Amino acid sequence: MPKLFQNVIGHLKLIIKYLHFKIYRLLFAKPTNRLALGESMIAYKYPRWHLLDVKNSDINLNLEILDYTIPLKKVKFCHSSHMLEHISDEAADYLFKQVFSSMEIGGIIRIEAPSSDKILDDYRANTGRPIAKYFAESNKETIVKIDGYPEKFSKLHIGTLGAISCVHHDHGGKKYSHIPVYVDVEEFENQLKILSNDKFSEWAINLQTDKEKSQHGHINYWTESKLTHFLTSAGFSGAKICDIGKSEYGFDLSIERGHRAFYSIVIEAVR
Repeated sequence: MPKLFQNVIGHLKLIIKYLHFKIYRLLFAKPTNRLALGESMIAYKYPRWHLLDVKNSDINLNLEILDYTIPLKKVKFCHSSHMLEHISDEAADYLFKQVFSSMEIGGIIRIEAPSSDKILDDYRANTGRPIAKYFAESNKETIVKIDGYPEKFSKLHIGTLGAISCVHHDHGGKKYSHIPVYVDVEEFENQLKILSNDKFSEWAINLQTDKEKSQHGHINYWTESKLTHFLTSAGFSGAKICDIGKSEYGFDLSIERGHRAFYSIVIEAVR
């Protein structure tokens, strides 16, 4: 397909999505009690939710600049799916506190993020390693075959390593790649043997340079204990692990996409 035609189709899709949001909200009013973190109109399809992202959303914010407030009050539901791994601890802490301030009493926050425990324990268990294989095969089909990176980026241990730590490479428009950090298998397995999941995740992320981290690929990691601690520190209570498609507190699950459940952690908490 010629590149010009691809660009035209891409712009038409963006216009249709934009009109979808505008027409829905013209008919039913702009939502104020549902907040979706890390979602934009370009990639999203839920006009019933107020979207927050770095651009092309209802609330455009650079979450690393810690001087904002969320201009909403009495939010009932707040949802985030695979966004927290792209921001620093300081940004996540500030964000949770701002979300807490914007929510009504009894409001529910529901967070989905890659689980370092699931990802690393999958490799340690050595019983088929389905998570490692999923990411290794994905790397082979995308960054190796399409982007031209060396075959070594499709190795099994890099599937695991890249799920924890990878660099965002923007190709322009909506096209981007997540490039895993790389070490040889001996170093990877030695670090995995001697380090806890938390310490291994910190080690893996610190394989990135400061410049690479500034591109906001996977620059953070999350476990049950860490995510619970951040939510509690922000003021939330009753943090509970949930399955995809199930809620402990009656969350609006119409927003949920379950395709990453097998390597994710999902936690709900209450304002």
